[in-house]
Amino acid sequence: MSEYSHFYDKADKPLLEINTISNKEQGWIGDEDWTIQIHYTNLYNTEKQNIPICVACAHVILNYTTFKDRIKDDLYKYYENYIFYAEPDRSKKELIFSVNT
Repeated sequence: MSEYSHFYDKADKPLLEINTISNKEQGWIGDEDWTIQIHYTNLYNTEKQNIPICVACAHVILNYTTFKDRIKDDLYKYYENYIFYAEPDRSKKELIFSVNT
């Protein structure tokens, strides 16, 4: 779980990659092309909490408010508790998630 910062779409910058980072620069293996790069901060590790989320949709990026009725638990409540009780992983100032669309 993390806090959204901003995103870049490679389609918006077809000639110069000013704000995007290559797979090599991120230390990723493989040459898969991606189109959207999402930047986020304050990463909370939720692996041990077993929060079940299953949403079937053709889109890669989903708006939570659109699908919250299909999810059993209220993720906003989880988030509020995490930011109150837990410390985010501050090993990196900003983290990046890239998506193929």
